[in-house]
Amino acid sequence: MRLQSQLCFFACILLPCLTEFTEFKNCKEFFIRVPNINNQGEQYKQICQFYNNAVRFATLYDTKRRIPVYSAYVFEDVSCQEPRPTPTWMIEPQLVDEKLQKNMMTAGQLKNPAVMQSQAVIEDYENSGFDKGHLVPVCHRSSKDSKISTFTLTNAVPQNPSFNRGKWRVQETELKAYIMKNCQKDQNNKPLAKLITGAIPGNNWVKVDRVNIPSRMWSAFTCVVNNTNVVFANIADNNQTSNLKEISLTDLKNELKKHYNIDIFPFP
Repeated sequence: MRLQSQLCFFACILLPCLTEFTEFKNCKEFFIRVPNINNQGEQYKQICQFYNNAVRFATLYDTKRRIPVYSAYVFEDVSCQEPRPTPTWMIEPQLVDEKLQKNMMTAGQLKNPAVMQSQAVIEDYENSGFDKGHLVPVCHRSSKDSKISTFTLTNAVPQNPSFNRGKWRVQETELKAYIMKNCQKDQNNKPLAKLITGAIPGNNWVKVDRVNIPSRMWSAFTCVVNNTNVVFANIADNNQTSNLKEISLTDLKNELKKHYNIDIFPFP
């Protein structure tokens, strides 16, 4: 893959003092730049994704469309990875009531009719013809708990099954291999990389205006390679004939601006 140097982009990671971390205050470690979305209404909710009393990643969730805008995470060393789990899909209790616990729960644990008003539920996907497509992928997580934490419906979108199980999965695997081989490592020999995966809303819905079907999917990551700050991004249509297209950070940001009129994206 062709990687582009983006020194200004990466500076916001290395020099967080240049940006005020006023959003996602409990999980700012996952962000390149924390977006300022205070006082922007009730549609977009910030979620620090907790599982088993540990924060795993961060999600900006669109409660109107009932899909995530994006999930941001730090790559985990997967050289000694656990097998892929098959847990019950979970939901986010704080979207129902901010006074509820911060750990994600199953619908059976949180029996509250208000759940359906705030987010997608497993019934939305039943017989829909779409996969529950992860934004933070299982294959980029290392421990069993970290992998299980990705199975929350606030980290999933209706994804075309052929695309999800084909080219999208291939790029997740290739990206993992690239990071493991090339990105700078910490003192414990674990690669240092920050990633964001998102969805662009479409015009169609699952179950009559229940869950929006994204028109496109995108992802971006940044790390240091051979003492050079690099960033890579790609985008693809959410359909069975889609091909992933490498895209510059500027072009990706401009594409996203077409669909959102507030500062919600974690780019400088």
